[in-house]
This record gives sequence, C-alpha cells and structure tokens, in this order.
Amino acid sequence: SFAQLQFDSLDDVYFPRRGIRADVKWTSFIESLGADSDFDTIESEVLGAWSRGKSTLSLGLNYSTTLDSDSSIQSYFPLGGFLRLSGLERGQLAGPHAGLARMLYYRRVGNSDSGLFELPMYLGVSAEAGNIWQSRDDMSFDSMLINGSLFVAFDTFVGPLYFAAGMSEGGRTNFYLFIGSPSR
Repeated sequence: SFAQLQFDSLDDVYFPRRGIRADVKWTSFIESLGADSDFDTIESEVLGAWSRGKSTLSLGLNYSTTLDSDSSIQSYFPLGGFLRLSGLERGQLAGPHAGLARMLYYRRVGNSDSGLFELPMYLGVSAEAGNIWQSRDDMSFDSMLINGSLFVAFDTFVGPLYFAAGMSEGGRTNFYLFIGSPSR
C-alpha cells in the first residue's frame, strides 16, 4: 500500500522555466501480501525553476529512506546516471538511505521557433552532490559525492533528445544519448 502527496506548478514537463514541484510518497511493504518482509519507505523530492530571458536555473533535492534498515535489497534506492550523479553508471550505487542535491543551468539557444523541422535547443550544465548510506547515522555532507554534466538537448515531438557528458570526482566519466525525460 502507498500514499502520495504531490504539488506541481512547473510550466513545462521537460524544460521548465518557472514553478515548483514537490512530491512525497510513503510505501508500506507487507509480508502477508507478498513482500519479502515488513517495512516502510519514504521518497521525497522538491524541484524549483526560475528563468530570466533565455536562461533557467533549476534546484532540486531528493531524499529517500527505508524506515527499517533490515529491509530487502529490492527496497534500496539507486543513484547514478544522468542528473543523478552523472559521472557514475545508472544505478551504480544503491542503499536504504539516499540523498541528492542538484543544480541545473540551461539556456535556450538559437531562434528555432520558425520552420517545421527546427526544434528548441538547450545548452546546459549540472552540479550534483549525493550518496547512499547504510544507516542514517552515516549521513554527512563530508560523505557526499560531487558530480556534474554538460549537455545539449532538443525538445522534439517525441520528447527531449539529450547528448550529455557526465563527470565524477576521481575522474570517472559517462556519455549519454537518449530520448525521454531523465530519471528524477
């Protein structure tokens, strides 16, 4: 069973220019209903976007926790991938407690409002800090991993198209090419 509370005033799903989105989800896994064990999880996100001219700044915070740290591996929260510690592989980190803070700056470039095949194009950069922890006592700012990305994106009729490079402290890099919204 689960309960979810959402608020969303973002003006665009993929490339918001203004607004706020907040989401809190509580999930209860019950062994008698098929779960491996009894435990609860809470996932939360807050995202804001502010623009001036063609430039947009977006700030986001995510926090996910398992209320019973002895829960099964299926309940762990993954980090890694584009905009979720971009220098790491998608889902490279997973744990019962996860936190992520990110800042995105993107700018719409060119005059692409005319013509049938001209698509809105964005150049952007992200800064991300986060990690997973085995217990809440281990959580600290000192243990957060710093990552970032550079990207070019197009707002196509089938969703956004991204070309991106992610970098992590320690020199790890990843390259991305995909259609669709990045993981939250």
